[in-house]
Amino acid sequence: MRIPKITYFEAIHNVIQQYTNDHPDSPKLPYSDGMLNAYRCYEDSILTESSELECSVLPDLEHLDDFVNALRDAGVECIAITATDVSLLPSLVRMLELGCPPIASCKVEKRREGER
Repeated sequence: MRIPKITYFEAIHNVIQQYTNDHPDSPKLPYSDGMLNAYRCYEDSILTESSELECSVLPDLEHLDDFVNALRDAGVECIAITATDVSLLPSLVRMLELGCPPIASCKVEKRREGER
């Protein structure tokens, strides 16, 4: 499994838990949308036992810089993008501008819903 055991994302999880406990009525979390999207990719990859750090939904272009920076801060070097929405091409172009070139296609193996 190439998903690193990242204390960076574990720390985000702990802050989210603490924040929602302390501010149950607040809809806003203390993180940017890009950072939260990176965290969701990590969390979803763990939950589905994915063989790669998989991103099935890329953030909007306005949040893509924060997304890439969060992954870099976490020490992530490679992600598998499985998103298929219409905004994929502009997102890939922006990621290339941010220094994240596509490397190759890969096969992502993961647990299917209902399997254990």
